[in-house]
Amino acid sequence: MLRLTLDIDDGPAIQDALQEITNQRTVPNIFINHKHIGGNSDLVAKAGQLSALLKEAGAL
Repeated sequence: MLRLTLDIDDGPAIQDALQEITNQRTVPNIFINHKHIGGNSDLVAKAGQLSALLKEAGAL
C-alpha cells in the first residue's frame, strides 16, 4: 500500500498529476492493483466488488 500525504510542499503537484491521470483532483483517490477505483463514494458503490478486487491484488 502506498499512501501519499498532500499537506506537504509537493502536495499541489501530486494533486495536479492525479487530475491528469484520473480526472479527479479530490482525495481520497483510490487505486487497487494499479486500477483506479475512484474516491470514497466510488469505493462504497463498489462495495460488492471490493473483496474480489482486493483478493485479485493479493491484499486478502
